[in-house]
Amino acid sequence: MQTFCVITALQKNSNLQQRVCVSADKPQYRFLAVSFFSLQQFPVYSNILTLASDLGKRLKLPQFPPITETCYYHPNVLCMKYLMEVNLPDELHQWTCFVAKEARMDDVTVLTYNPGLKKKMIPYDIQAVAIIIVVLKLIFLLDDHSEWQLAKRAQRENQGQNDITIFDFERWYMTTRPCMDEARRKLEEENARFPWYSESILSYTRKSRWRLMKRKRMAKNLQGQFSKLAGAAPDAGNPGPSSFVFNWEEPNTGKICFHAHSLEGITQKDKKPLCHLKKKYWLNTVKKCSSNFCKHWKQYDESQFPSSYRFVISLFSTVLRVEPNVIHYEVSLVEEKLFSKIPTRRPVKRLRKRKL
Repeated sequence: MQTFCVITALQKNSNLQQRVCVSADKPQYRFLAVSFFSLQQFPVYSNILTLASDLGKRLKLPQFPPITETCYYHPNVLCMKYLMEVNLPDELHQWTCFVAKEARMDDVTVLTYNPGLKKKMIPYDIQAVAIIIVVLKLIFLLDDHSEWQLAKRAQRENQGQNDITIFDFERWYMTTRPCMDEARRKLEEENARFPWYSESILSYTRKSRWRLMKRKRMAKNLQGQFSKLAGAAPDAGNPGPSSFVFNWEEPNTGKICFHAHSLEGITQKDKKPLCHLKKKYWLNTVKKCSSNFCKHWKQYDESQFPSSYRFVISLFSTVLRVEPNVIHYEVSLVEEKLFSKIPTRRPVKRLRKRKL
């Protein structure tokens, strides 16, 4: 019996394809449609959350276990993790806890996911990163002026005979920027080497299948030999699994660790700068649209924001491997929750005199 395998796409840009097998020996053709996915790109973060939320609703899952301060997904724990990840001082952790409390983002009822309430899943990692960015904006403003002035002040203080090393934003930028560029380059190389093809070989006859299998084995062998010659053997020096992208305490690398640096002179112990910084703090969006169709406030146009803010967004985007607009959108939501208590002056309506 001779069988022909025909691959037909349902749509031009669709990932879902069909394999149709036609038997020529019988008078009536029997079509066997087997659907399979042809993966051509990495999944989007928002789509993963939406699919997970829909799956929980379909399965009618009960309420998830409560997320307390001892849980890994609590913002206080995640903020500490990402502060260590991007080499920021440990003293910022009390500020992240303060912002999370003021914005009511550490509430157990809010953090715990319940599929029955038809709510979307909370992006815990992106939410923690957004809290850190808001804290950096509260302290350093990230307006391409204030952070560099504070850096010059910290350099003058550190030149004196002080037992405490004050955090220098400029030095942190010069240390973190090359590491971020190197991590992004490795990520691009990893994505380029990813084989976007199916492992199973589709062929018409056994003879053509044997030839294709032989070519595939030869290509793999040549690729392995070239990688050994280039000194990039995949099994050589394989490190253990780790959730951290950067390693700042690695010896003999010339990297400066800022974890123990102090914020003395920049912040106050009683956490009062939040009151007077509200006047200087710049919001990502002036006003949120009330319409569900307008989404201009979610868009992230890099040309409209300072370079320091763009650097921090791109740094966390490299760590989480998500798009920068996803982090920017979450920062806008945190700002909306944090500054919603600020009273705004409403224009006084003048009553018109009625004509008699």
